Amino acid sequence: MRIVSLVPSVTEALCMLGLGADLVAVTDYCIHPADVVKDKTRIGGTKNPDLNAIDALRPDLVIANSDEQRTETLEALEELGVEILVTETDSLDDVEETWLQLGRATGREEAAERERRRIVAARRSVAEKQGQAEPFATLVPVWKNPWMAAGGGTYLGDLLAACGFRNILEDVPVKWARIVLTTDRQDAQVVEKGPAAGQKVHPLPEPPEVVLLPSEPYAFQDDDRDAFTILGVTRERARLVDGEALTWWLSRTAEALDRFGGLASLLREA
Repeated sequence: MRIVSLVPSVTEALCMLGLGADLVAVTDYCIHPADVVKDKTRIGGTKNPDLNAIDALRPDLVIANSDEQRTETLEALEELGVEILVTETDSLDDVEETWLQLGRATGREEAAERERRRIVAARRSVAEKQGQAEPFATLVPVWKNPWMAAGGGTYLGDLLAACGFRNILEDVPVKWARIVLTTDRQDAQVVEKGPAAGQKVHPLPEPPEVVLLPSEPYAFQDDDRDAFTILGVTRERARLVDGEALTWWLSRTAEALDRFGGLASLLREA
């Protein structure tokens, strides 16, 4: 089977299913597993893949994602007549279903079901460990200059909710919202900007207890932890975290549940 993957975490997931040799091309951002992808044909970024190069490879299957790829890219791929699987991954349930979709599309149903069950087991384990503990009110910045943070309906928000963290922007009707930090914590703002919301500005819903600063898509540094003291968040609770663990749905989900569930437990003990 000749497969083109347009999603870094899907590339890694396909290798987990034993399909590394079937991958004929990947994006520039597909970096794991390094020993497999180092010699693969590169077809550009996730937002601007080289459609002519993909067509020339005559793939049996192209795997994309509704968030990673632009609508016009997906439409162009369909016009080329290639078989395309467009994944939807806004929640842990979506991730479980995506494993099954990959299994069916590639004939690796048994291996995919094993991976799905790992997530089921991890979800059960983290739920038992969290028990009835009150979740931490949490802000998850994803960019700086301007500050952007995870809003509502995101995979990372659902993942963190399972682990004992409550995204304070979960009710914001855009996935990625701009936040404005000021010298007065009462004046901090959220700017909603998107097709559905237009542009709205309103106060931060509540002050966070915890801020999680991932290493991607923006590589936050240690001194970025100080930016949130104006919101009353100490450096100890402004944590630098592994961005791949937080955002690489599918291939990293089971391990991420354990990792962030452990972080919540650690913060409660501090």
